[in-house]
Amino acid sequence: MDISTLVEADATTDTSPESSREEVYPWWEQYYAAWLEMAEKGIEGPRIGYHIFWSDGLHLNSREKNFRLLFNAAIIADGGTIEADDVLDRAFPDLEGSDAYLRRLDLNLLMNLYDSFEARLVIDFANVQEIKDNWFRFINRPILEKFKFGHFKEPFSLEELNSIRRRTFMEPSLPTRAFTPGRNIGVSYLDAAADDRKTWSFGAFLKTGSFSDFGEAKDKISEALGFDLTGRFTMLPWYEDFGRRLFHVGFGYSHFFGDDSKSEPNMRFRSRPETRLTDDRLVDTGDLFGKGANSFNVELASILGPLSFQGEFFSTFTDIDKASDPHFWGFYAYGSYFLTGENRNYNVTNGVFGELRPNDSFHLRKGGKGAWELASRLSFMDLNDEGIRGGKELNVTVGINWYPTRKSRFTVNYIHALVKNRLNPLITKGNANIIQARIQLIF
Repeated sequence: MDISTLVEADATTDTSPESSREEVYPWWEQYYAAWLEMAEKGIEGPRIGYHIFWSDGLHLNSREKNFRLLFNAAIIADGGTIEADDVLDRAFPDLEGSDAYLRRLDLNLLMNLYDSFEARLVIDFANVQEIKDNWFRFINRPILEKFKFGHFKEPFSLEELNSIRRRTFMEPSLPTRAFTPGRNIGVSYLDAAADDRKTWSFGAFLKTGSFSDFGEAKDKISEALGFDLTGRFTMLPWYEDFGRRLFHVGFGYSHFFGDDSKSEPNMRFRSRPETRLTDDRLVDTGDLFGKGANSFNVELASILGPLSFQGEFFSTFTDIDKASDPHFWGFYAYGSYFLTGENRNYNVTNGVFGELRPNDSFHLRKGGKGAWELASRLSFMDLNDEGIRGGKELNVTVGINWYPTRKSRFTVNYIHALVKNRLNPLITKGNANIIQARIQLIF
């Protein structure tokens, strides 16, 4: 489409009463429509040797399409405020206050070679160029295509495996952040059966990271602390109407083999109060030295049209250098409802939830409501046992999500956090109120 042709047509539009009933597009929308059409068509030719075009990201394909690259990006910006009572204010002098920050600035690269090899690289530039995913796998090869190699999330916990872009709330629940292994370097196997009504995955991972307050320790590639053997099994006892009605059950297990020959700690359980407005962890076991830990997880989720429920239970048994080994546990449960009639999309191949597509996407000129979702969550974590007094925390969260399109989202969360029975710093009983908001755009 030629932009000049569109502009010329706009300049000569008949504005008589008879023609005023016809729809006239503003000049800026004509420019955008023309640019979008040209971008989707792209550039190609014998001199270039590649076809470059835009479709949910920037594509670069070789002439024979035996080499393909896809670039896309995500911008997630957060802001909010925290108010704490006197007890928490004394324990954490920097807890209160307001802040706005760039939560994620992701560059995502996906490469396909001869339809036989696939690799992905995700770099988060909002966190000092932190590498999130860095993996490769072979495709269209029996058995081998089910393996993945590199740095990625271990198969444990429904909420953890859902992308930050697709979670119902801005941040994971208390126990999800504390007890899941997160990303590590390793190899995993994923398979599905019974018409994708069952999935199972397992893998071996090198435990990497540190326990510094800089970034998320579980996402850092540094000196290994040991290794994990982790597995997950999911099934759908009930699945109807292409996933609009279903019931999901999942089980996870992870065994951590600690390297107790080193002088530094190899275990620590803690969690932010479901916000990134602070680096303070209201509950925290502190550094632990030990031989390992066994973590168990149970997942339940149900979709009943626009209404959905999800919950998980976590339990971790440690083997540390004490006379008695402490046991820590936690859970979360939440419900959500789409006022506009949509339902959460379930990925049967991976046993996780996928991208939401509004029934009526928002448009500045044409209107449209987008998708509106209300949600509420209860989460709890207990880090007190056998001489460890990391504290107990109970959070209640309510939130509202607006999805104007499948590539954009606006979120507001309110969190009431109740903390008690922590030794260092001493907290008998304290509470905080958090209000935070998010803007998310995907290109």
